Amino acid sequence: MIKKDNQSYLLMMCMSYLFLFCFSLLYIIFFINNTQILQTTTYDTFNIFLKVLLPSIIPMYIMSNILINNKITQTLLSKLKPLFKVFDSTYSISLFVSSIFLGNPTSIINIISSYKKNKISYDDTMILLKSCSFINPLFIINFCKENKLMELSYYIIFINIFTNYLLLIIHKHKNTKNVTNFDKCDIFKLLNNSTLILFNVFIIFYFINIIKSLIYTIDLNIYLKIIFDFLEVTSGINNLIKYPISLNIKKILISLLISSCGLCIILQSLNEIKKVPNNRHFINQYLIGRFYQILINTLLFLIFLH
Repeated sequence: MIKKDNQSYLLMMCMSYLFLFCFSLLYIIFFINNTQILQTTTYDTFNIFLKVLLPSIIPMYIMSNILINNKITQTLLSKLKPLFKVFDSTYSISLFVSSIFLGNPTSIINIISSYKKNKISYDDTMILLKSCSFINPLFIINFCKENKLMELSYYIIFINIFTNYLLLIIHKHKNTKNVTNFDKCDIFKLLNNSTLILFNVFIIFYFINIIKSLIYTIDLNIYLKIIFDFLEVTSGINNLIKYPISLNIKKILISLLISSCGLCIILQSLNEIKKVPNNRHFINQYLIGRFYQILINTLLFLIFLH
């Protein structure tokens, strides 16, 4: 069994390196032949990153980690136990609440890390993976504000919180244990980690934008472009807003994209979950949660539009 796992891992690594090599080669060819497009893509990526992503990620990351790793906030969150009867511990409640501010895939990383350190139970991990799928609310507000769609941002944030909480409470209630696990909160460590997260977000964002620029050199119709926009949330929303389609269709597509978190975040989250031994049940719970979240969010959003 271990040998098979090693072979699968080696195959996956070889495919990843091959993909990166092919991408780098295409990038060089693209750079030589389309310097202007590449410069525009790079400028647009930096512009959105500085205006929307940078001011959204750092404060929410620091706030959510203080929420998780602080005795005072843990004590306050213990008062919310009647609303979170499904959980075994107060620490699980803090992970759910902090994920609202933090967003995926970072919240999934926190959940898996907490499970590995035995801070949360197997059952709580299953519930959290199913019901913790958010996009940073400050990011949603900033993006919608930039494009004069503030009302839409409030709808999306409310619907996402409601749907995830609904997925959480449908589980059978258990007796909640009075557990308050926490770590010391190191502000310098938080700042260092937030810098690393920002770098990773920017690299992925730029990587996806370059891929789209390569694809969009081909004359694609708008429907195919919309499909590619579901690769990544930030560039996807930015493109959807610009398309010559009705405002209501734009709102539905943006809501659907944020509900799904985009293929890129889903793959990052699955990659993190796969680091846990015997992860099949965790993966199933995560994917089932995303399916129901997209379905419920879409239905609720259509009701709001009317």
